[in-house]
Amino acid sequence: MVAAVTGFPARSRRRPHGGPATPRYERRRPEKTPLHKVISENLERWLECREAAERPVPGYVEEEFRGYLECGLLCFGFARALCTGCGQGFVVAFSCKGRGVCPSCNGRHMTQTAAHLADHVIPPVPVRQWVISVPKRLRGFLADRPAAVRALTKIFLAEIERLLCAAAVVTIDADTPASARPRLGGISFLHRFGSALNHHVHLHACVTDGVFRPAAAEAGSDATPAFLPARPITQADLAVLTERVRRRVIRWFRLARLLDAAAAEAPPSLPRGVRAEPQAAERRHGTRDRQHRQAG
Repeated sequence: MVAAVTGFPARSRRRPHGGPATPRYERRRPEKTPLHKVISENLERWLECREAAERPVPGYVEEEFRGYLECGLLCFGFARALCTGCGQGFVVAFSCKGRGVCPSCNGRHMTQTAAHLADHVIPPVPVRQWVISVPKRLRGFLADRPAAVRALTKIFLAEIERLLCAAAVVTIDADTPASARPRLGGISFLHRFGSALNHHVHLHACVTDGVFRPAAAEAGSDATPAFLPARPITQADLAVLTERVRRRVIRWFRLARLLDAAAAEAPPSLPRGVRAEPQAAERRHGTRDRQHRQAG
């Protein structure tokens, strides 16, 4: 997608006699990692401290930690597999399938999602990554109010679409039906942490660097929409977009009674920042292997 992906050559393992290496399954051993050791030694004490402070940990958080401690360990269950080529049997430990703590399961979910998006969702057109963050005083609302996240996402993507239509030199009449309006293609992801694992709720969005014009009605339902590429996005475009998003976000928070007039006018302004990748990257076919290499 927009991130640069680099493939690394595989290490060649040779047998003692110098022949070519034979592929062999090697079970991962999470119990030998520092993360597993830290959690297993401190989990119970941490839970007790939270209980004593009358701030108990939510049940789903405890389940994630306990599931990780059992993930990949044969003593908690396994499946037996048999190689049809050489006839060798081996066992594969069950995984926790969590999405919060386990690095192995998180990596698998990430790889599967990226491969699915690259192979079945994102068309072979230029795609640009957009990021929006808000001031700290509003991140708490985004953390526990899904309606606020939905509003921010809708406003953000709507203003990006407005910008892309202008950058693609597309004029939209007021009486144009919604089904005939040019639309962007985009996927947004909510991030709840920053690079330092701090609590930082913000949005990442992968958006086509242009808009799709629906086919004419007489062309039939099987007609393919035409992609209209946008001109390069400038800093002036970002400034206009940021101001539009700021006004709409403030208005929504005020209507939702989450922000009063005095707080809305006080610095810092909203949003805290809108960023876009300097260049759009064209998504090409055959990205599944590159995505797997990136996740590995």
